[in-house]
Amino acid sequence: MHRTLGRTNKQALGITEHIMHKMIFTVKNDLRGLRDKALVLLAYDSLCRRSELTSLRVNEIKYSHDGLPTHIKLCKSKTDQECLGKYIRLTTKTQIAVKEWINVAKIKEGFLFRGICNSGGLNERMSPGQINRIYKRLAKASCMPEELIKKY
Repeated sequence: MHRTLGRTNKQALGITEHIMHKMIFTVKNDLRGLRDKALVLLAYDSLCRRSELTSLRVNEIKYSHDGLPTHIKLCKSKTDQECLGKYIRLTTKTQIAVKEWINVAKIKEGFLFRGICNSGGLNERMSPGQINRIYKRLAKASCMPEELIKKY
């Protein structure tokens, strides 16, 4: 039916550097805020899809001699079906945010980004759908217009 009638593409609106900074400014310095900040910064640096972000693992991080995560390996992506992987360089701001998240969440192995229970505990992993909700929550907290929030 789509080939016969056609369909429109619903591409999400991209987050610019200005919008990213507004979103990060709204996060609190708690467990959820540290995760959200690391997630937004890493997504901006890497241009990863939601599923790629949620599949990143702690053991895929390369650290510098001073303990900062400098690169992260994207093992599989939509454009890398053979799973050759590629290393993505992180900016200094992202390095610090990812390190803070890992340290405060006490993550030693497994998935990098995880859901957070109301009790403060961590789930084993985060679903890609949660990323949309995080972006929309941060956009709303930064007082963006409702018609823009719907497009993120």
